[in-house]
Amino acid sequence: MNIRRNLAVATLGALFCTSALPAMAAPLSMSTLSDDIRLDSLPEGGTLNTVSGDVRVQSVGGALSANLASGDFQAGKVVGGLNVHSASGNITVDTVTGPVDIRSASGDVDLHKVEGTVSIEVASGDVDLPSVTSNMHVRTASGDVKAALVGSGGTSRNVDIRTASGNVVLHLPHDFDGRLDLGLTETASTVGKYHITQDFGLKVETGEWETHGLGEKTRRLYVVGTIGSGRDVVKVHVARSNITVTHD
Repeated sequence: MNIRRNLAVATLGALFCTSALPAMAAPLSMSTLSDDIRLDSLPEGGTLNTVSGDVRVQSVGGALSANLASGDFQAGKVVGGLNVHSASGNITVDTVTGPVDIRSASGDVDLHKVEGTVSIEVASGDVDLPSVTSNMHVRTASGDVKAALVGSGGTSRNVDIRTASGNVVLHLPHDFDGRLDLGLTETASTVGKYHITQDFGLKVETGEWETHGLGEKTRRLYVVGTIGSGRDVVKVHVARSNITVTHD
């Protein structure tokens, strides 16, 4: 009979590495206060929590969750999905197969390759997604976003990127088939400073000036159009920032 149990580990003040683990294949649950976590392999994934320390994992064979109050998160290959919540620290991952959910108050997010859906919300930090195969949901209050949707999909994909303050550069596949909804908000004092650039030949429209309470007047610049049958949906909305959309 095969018996599988979760492995729980708690540490208080020393570097934790793979050599300290017993030889068993089970989801790992680990919590630390002030030490770094370095693991070569997590065959069945797990949950990692640290108050003040970095997390580095080379290979993960199941779903991985991590919660960091202060520290960087770095992973090599993750198969099974990734969930990271960070108050302060950069998040860097080579490859993820499965859904990704990241919430960060402060720090850059760099995911080199994602085969699955992506949901990222960052208060302050840049987001870099050079290869995503499925849906993308990205929000930043302050930070630039660079992303690329790759592959033909076959099923409808949704890309929704919004920044309060941050430029967006989005690259689409050469055979992109979808609807574009691009928009930026400019004020009377920033006219001509920010632009929407796209190489699909669509026209940039200009909205009417609007006044909100005692604030400065604003208006929208926007591009709306359909390429092909309109299978995918791409929305990029920013304020006081630039939008660039390209394709192969």
